[in-house]
Amino acid sequence: MLESYVEARNCLLESLEDLHQLISHRKDESAAKATQELIAKLLDGHFNLAVLGQFKRGKTTLINALLGSRLLPTAVVPLTSIITMIKYGNNLKIEVLFKNGVRKEITLEQLPDYVTERGNPENQKGVQYAEVHYDSPYLRDGVQIIDTPGIGSTYEHNTDVTYNYLSKVDAAVFLVGVDPPISQVEYNFLNDIRKHVNKIFFLQNKIDQMDEKDRAESLEFTKGVIEEKASLKDIKIFPISAKVALEARLNNNQEKMDGSLISDVEKALNDFLMKEKGKAVLSSALNNTLKILSDEMMSIELEMKAISIPLEELKKKINEFNIQKEKISQAKQDFEYLLRGEKEKLISILESDLKNFVEAKVPELTKKMEEHYKNHKDKGKTELTKAIDRAMRREVESIFNEWRTHEEDKLRQGFENVSRRFSSKANDIIAYIKKLSSDIFDIKVETLSSVETLAEETYFQYRIGSLFDTTLALEILPFALPGFLFRRMALKRMLEQCREELDKNAGRIRYDFLERIEKSLGNFRDELFSKINATLTGIESALERAILEIGSGEEKVTYAKKNIKEQTDVLKRIRGSLGKLERELSK
Repeated sequence: MLESYVEARNCLLESLEDLHQLISHRKDESAAKATQELIAKLLDGHFNLAVLGQFKRGKTTLINALLGSRLLPTAVVPLTSIITMIKYGNNLKIEVLFKNGVRKEITLEQLPDYVTERGNPENQKGVQYAEVHYDSPYLRDGVQIIDTPGIGSTYEHNTDVTYNYLSKVDAAVFLVGVDPPISQVEYNFLNDIRKHVNKIFFLQNKIDQMDEKDRAESLEFTKGVIEEKASLKDIKIFPISAKVALEARLNNNQEKMDGSLISDVEKALNDFLMKEKGKAVLSSALNNTLKILSDEMMSIELEMKAISIPLEELKKKINEFNIQKEKISQAKQDFEYLLRGEKEKLISILESDLKNFVEAKVPELTKKMEEHYKNHKDKGKTELTKAIDRAMRREVESIFNEWRTHEEDKLRQGFENVSRRFSSKANDIIAYIKKLSSDIFDIKVETLSSVETLAEETYFQYRIGSLFDTTLALEILPFALPGFLFRRMALKRMLEQCREELDKNAGRIRYDFLERIEKSLGNFRDELFSKINATLTGIESALERAILEIGSGEEKVTYAKKNIKEQTDVLKRIRGSLGKLERELSK
């Protein structure tokens, strides 16, 4: 599926391996670690493709068709209730991750006991998600397929599971059927998906159930309705039969495979991965590789220059470099101080927004809960209290969910602005270091815009899961009281709880955001400082080697020059290879 992406990635990996080998030979530990991390990142990089849609649209069958195996359980009744992540593995391995952090390895036969409504009703076993490692060419190059519970079934918690996972999705396959073409529940779900997922592939499944004329009519109707209801223009809907595609793959029947039309979907996914998602990943890794390569080329040229001048002159130049290096140290201190100030600004924005939001929503929640109370006040004591509990939870979640989406977008933009400015500052420091070396040692250096903004790195991961926790604390209500007195106390407690629940969950959200802001900016700082330090370390290592080589005599210097020439040739070859990839990605 991913031929073009894989070819480009393998080209970059080959260059990185060569660069890592040369750097390791030169005993440049900092640069060697950086190249190793880039290699690991490219090898471990993944692309989350979620299959979404209403229950019984054939999502699990589609995944099985893509994999060419009846790997995941399917049934006549609504089935999937837990997120199942399918990723590459040399051998079949299935693990269940529970909400308490425990992992448990299970067999394929046991999988339905954990991820289906029949085997694990209302998720009584406390499963967070299941992870299936499977040897498939479709997964080998970083694609992870996410099987999600269908929305709109009688099991409301299944819908919640799917909604909570949307923030982790790189692209979505949205599956609709042919009869009826699309429902109101699906319109609403699609609009929610668009808040979190930038790329959506629309598939109309089960085309084998209609003749060609009815299929075309259904497809055109569905296309028009989606465009109107979701305010989209010129969408493409892929007609497929997941069932026929699966049978074709299992029986190696090319005629049936062509008839299923699944190859059109696979081509579109490949194009997206290479041109959009994969291109961003490769561009990021390429920029970092070019930065390491540039540092190494400068280090080698500096070493060649250094061993070609008298020792006393070299020592004077090193002393001059060390004096000027104090400015770099001061620049880094200023950098850290200013970055700390930006963090405080982000936190201040969050706290002000959250406080104002809660104040504005107390009256709204109170009014809605009074309506719920009126609708349930004639029920029994226990039933009344449980009904109010459920209503409180739904209303609190509803109130915060919309705000969270808005606030996340606002903070992301703020974080991207910070990363853009401070990446530029880091580039200025690196450019200064290189110019300093160039001026003192009279060498030519390649100046790159070497530190990216973190908008592409996506360090700022602050999506929140289900934090909401509401309860009327049944044990403190006096159930022995007469009904009218009990209801009066329940009403009073409920109204008091409106602000309490908003404040409590606002506190949880605040803590989560603050923790993520702290972690994100910490990662950002470390990333930038590591690149500044790597440039400095490369220069210092080259100068140390030069002094040792000069001190070892003329023969050692001659050997070193020959070795440096060979290393320079290797770096030029790597640079040429990377240049081709650079031109390809810029198209």
